[in-house]
Amino acid sequence: MDKELQPHQQRVITEYQELMDKTHKLDEFTKGTVYLSLPREEKDLLLAQLHAMKSYLAILMIRVQRF
Repeated sequence: MDKELQPHQQRVITEYQELMDKTHKLDEFTKGTVYLSLPREEKDLLLAQLHAMKSYLAILMIRVQRF
């Protein structure tokens, strides 16, 4: 039996989907030649950002699973 999602639940799912897309794009970027040409500090910041995004994504997934 599928239950209808509340508006706030649907927003969490949308946020998860959008963040998943952005996380995937950043992850792919960090494997490319442009990333490799960046200064070390910029690469470190991008990797920190990616790590934070993945943590946020994991939290959203747990919330979605609880619906």
